[in-house]
Amino acid sequence: MTNPTRRRCGGGAHLGLLLVILALAVGAGAWNYRRNLVAEQQEQAARPLSGYEHDDLLALAAAYRTEVDALTRRYQGVRSERVVARERGFFGDQIDEYERVRRRSGTHREVGAALGEAEAALREIEQELATRRSETGTGLELHLRRLLTL
Repeated sequence: MTNPTRRRCGGGAHLGLLLVILALAVGAGAWNYRRNLVAEQQEQAARPLSGYEHDDLLALAAAYRTEVDALTRRYQGVRSERVVARERGFFGDQIDEYERVRRRSGTHREVGAALGEAEAALREIEQELATRRSETGTGLELHLRRLLTL
């Protein structure tokens, strides 16, 4: 027959081990939470549009969409106007024709460059909005993600 007091002492050892494991788990969770919080803050600081309010970003995106639409129509119009160099008999007339073609081609390139810049800015704004949508959640979801993400 076993001694009842001895059995109680064995249970105390298991309880002590359980408390040590629990303390280690809490410590590791706190370290991981802090590490993820600092990483989120650094990532947010690295994003160029992170300082804007959500409503301001939505308004900015709408304005850029309007500008992209207008520039796209203008680009299509300029692109459809094909520039043809005409033959000229005199050297001075040929230089004038060259300048005319160069100016028209330059306009085409300028409109295309403006369109490309507006599209890039719109893409950047939409990426920031998408990043913000993925970061949202309830307070509990946020804390659990910070706590459990390795």
